[in-house]
Amino acid sequence: MNYEAFLDKAAMALQACLDKDPEIPVRGARVGIKSVSKLQGGSYRGLCVDFPGGELCASFNAGPYYQSFMEGKPLEDLVPPMLDQVRLILSRDDFSMDWTDLSYRSCRERLMLEVISFKKNEDQLRALPHRRIEDLALVYRLDFGTRGTSNASALITHSLLAHFGLEEEALYHDAMEVVPKKNPLVLRPLAETLRDLGDFPSPAAAETNFLYLVSNQTCLMGASVLAYPDFGRRVLEVLGEDFYILPSSIHEVLVLPVSREPIAPSLPEIVRSVNRFQVAPEDVLSDNVYLYRAGEDRIRLADLPGNPLV
Repeated sequence: MNYEAFLDKAAMALQACLDKDPEIPVRGARVGIKSVSKLQGGSYRGLCVDFPGGELCASFNAGPYYQSFMEGKPLEDLVPPMLDQVRLILSRDDFSMDWTDLSYRSCRERLMLEVISFKKNEDQLRALPHRRIEDLALVYRLDFGTRGTSNASALITHSLLAHFGLEEEALYHDAMEVVPKKNPLVLRPLAETLRDLGDFPSPAAAETNFLYLVSNQTCLMGASVLAYPDFGRRVLEVLGEDFYILPSSIHEVLVLPVSREPIAPSLPEIVRSVNRFQVAPEDVLSDNVYLYRAGEDRIRLADLPGNPLV
């Protein structure tokens, strides 16, 4: 049995179980098959749970279950753990809303932001309202909450935006009002963060004392603080001068005062090396170094030797 046939049989078996289960909290959910084009790579074809209303669905990768099937485990033995995964999706407190009324009024406070590589995600971005920040892109999500280290969110597509009856400009202004209040910017010395993690910088890593980590309060998709209206002002209040921005990952960035000029030429190579050896491919933001100047109040690509630019 190939993977497509496995998905088809698994979807039918899961749907039959859902239809007979009186304790399923979301009635009318349908199990189907979907190709999931994820941002930052990691796309897959798997199973999805469509909520009533048809605008949103939750997907999961059935690849590991198929691997177990190919290793000899019967499909009927794989249905219960897959059903548990579906039940977990449907039983989340975060999903306790009226899915037949997916209005913007009910979703506005769930707005969430993510900053990603434009070039790496160019195909997917055609379906998404977004804004460019140099070689990066700001996209919008709906946040359905975090359980442990797992977050459930949905990208806002052009289709969903049309369903809301909004233009991107209005969505952007609402996001700038909602998101920084809900998930505020956090800035702290990198050395302090490393000490909290038990990773003490060596004496040779003296520059750690001048680096600051910037993220949001949840440290999830925290590089999105680059789009916050007060990003530059907040960092300037601490550093007191213009600064370089090093894209540590999609979850945080590092900032360094421009007065540390002697090490500036080495910054692009540092960023590339960290991306190559220390950051998961799906979390890499960019190989570029950026510069913020107070007089311009904007982020731009830094003119440094070795900076690959766009």
